[in-house]
Amino acid sequence: LVIKYLGEDEFEISALNLNRLANIEIHNTIGQKVYSSMMNPDEKHLVNLSGHASGYYLVHISGDDFSFIKKIILE
Repeated sequence: LVIKYLGEDEFEISALNLNRLANIEIHNTIGQKVYSSMMNPDEKHLVNLSGHASGYYLVHISGDDFSFIKKIILE
């Protein structure tokens, strides 16, 4: 899982060698879901969280037999 920051509130997610659909969810520190989408295999996914507060967020990418969680910081 690679997260590339493109700006203060925009980033790109890519999951190398992903061969099936994956679900992307982003939660704030109190557990509220602020973003949800599906990610196609071997495709980069652009996420824009403008309008959300600065701070830590958890990016959760999951599929039938895998799950990844990464922490990001919005400034």
